[in-house]
Amino acid sequence: MNADIESKVIAIMQGILGRSFGAKDLETPRSEIPEWNSLVHVEVIFLCEDQFEIEFLLDELPTLNTINALVASISGKLG
Repeated sequence: MNADIESKVIAIMQGILGRSFGAKDLETPRSEIPEWNSLVHVEVIFLCEDQFEIEFLLDELPTLNTINALVASISGKLG
């Protein structure tokens, strides 16, 4: 299931940022991806919530700073 979640999150990221993401990018922090600014971060969060029908808590948002962090959080919410 994580692979499915990962591929969907990567597709969301690629669609928003207009660039491709590979395995090496999954742990790259948001701060090292210039296109992933705070406004884009909010868009990523909203699209992930819609795609997976989940809701992130406000306290979680700062910790969702890598693709792997997004995938892990979504996986945890989907149980």
